[in-house]
Amino acid sequence: MNHLAPDRPNQWGFKRPLFSVICLSFFLAGPVAHAHAQEVTLPELEGLYRSALLGYEQAFEVLEVLSSQFERASLDLANAVAADDETAKNRAYAESLRISGEMGQAQRRVEEKVLELREARGTLLDATAEYLGDLLAVGDTATDPVTQGDLRSLVSDKRTRISELIELEDPPVTLEPVPNINAAPRDGPIVLRQKATMLEVTASRYEGQYAFNEQKLEDLRRDQDLLRRSGDFLAGIIRFDDPRLPVGPPGARTDPPPGQAQAPPGADSLGIEGGFLTLEQRIEALETLQEEITQRIQTIRVRAANLRRLAGGEWA
Repeated sequence: MNHLAPDRPNQWGFKRPLFSVICLSFFLAGPVAHAHAQEVTLPELEGLYRSALLGYEQAFEVLEVLSSQFERASLDLANAVAADDETAKNRAYAESLRISGEMGQAQRRVEEKVLELREARGTLLDATAEYLGDLLAVGDTATDPVTQGDLRSLVSDKRTRISELIELEDPPVTLEPVPNINAAPRDGPIVLRQKATMLEVTASRYEGQYAFNEQKLEDLRRDQDLLRRSGDFLAGIIRFDDPRLPVGPPGARTDPPPGQAQAPPGADSLGIEGGFLTLEQRIEALETLQEEITQRIQTIRVRAANLRRLAGGEWA
């Protein structure tokens, strides 16, 4: 675990300043992927995220311009063909080919920027979650009003930021149908083994997806716990400040918790249509997906084993 940078003792007795930011080591992606591992502060990670978002938006704008130009060139070509104008037809065809090539490069550029943006967002989310955890750890021992006021501002800010970053993440993927690979009456041992291998490769891919999803679930549950704890902490601070406010369990609060508010304007949804999933919905959807993946792995492994038995002459 990374922690707040060491410093002289502060007013809470910790040898680290409350207002310092998390530093963590990681290999930067994108333009500086070749750089050595370095420590980056939380504000710097915010800057890297904004830079990645800007890079994605700019790359997408270039692709949109080229798409518009390609549509015009295609229309010019269609008009030239209709008018039987050979010169105009050749010119429009050449222009279409040129723009098509540039569009391919622009599309690859957008895909690269999408990956950079997702990595920057994930790194920022992890660092912010760790920082919030450290703040709550300090809050467990803080009792004076000044300290609690400072903590309230920081906890509220980071709690909101975590919620925003979660809302911008992609929803769980939809699984493709299981490949329809079965034994045919004329299949010999070689073909049967080939089919078994294809199924086993498919099962391995599902197992890789399952492992990835498990890590994601761990992160989502971490964030869920942090949002719950920080919500309870803020509610306790408010009750401490104003005894007139009603005291009740966290579930009795009427204000929607982070993760259930509308995504902010300009969210980098990466082209995903529709609304968003709350944190609880994301966890539930991913758990359901994991159950489906588990069933598929078992089914595919059994089918592959049957094919290998058939290849050995066991047809019953």
